[in-house]
Amino acid sequence: MSEERIPREVEVAKENTLGDRGIFSRQMEAWEKALEDFKKLPEKVAAYKGRLGESADTLLEFLKLSDDISVAADSIVNYAQRKSDEDTAVAK
Repeated sequence: MSEERIPREVEVAKENTLGDRGIFSRQMEAWEKALEDFKKLPEKVAAYKGRLGESADTLLEFLKLSDDISVAADSIVNYAQRKSDEDTAVAK
């Protein structure tokens, strides 16, 4: 019985790899900026403390912010997970 060698990522055509290029166009720099921006969100959320009952517009603003937080968190985590799945022998 012969053993098959699993090819390293650099040996595989890009279209057959886990593509993370569509999440952040400039890779690590964009991810780091998104993470820094994300760290500022608790301040924005805190600004709504005790105000959600003020008006429908205030509630809508908060719900949109909540949606933005979910999308940003998903992108940040998704990119980080994909980076951890890359060929660690060629980590940047």
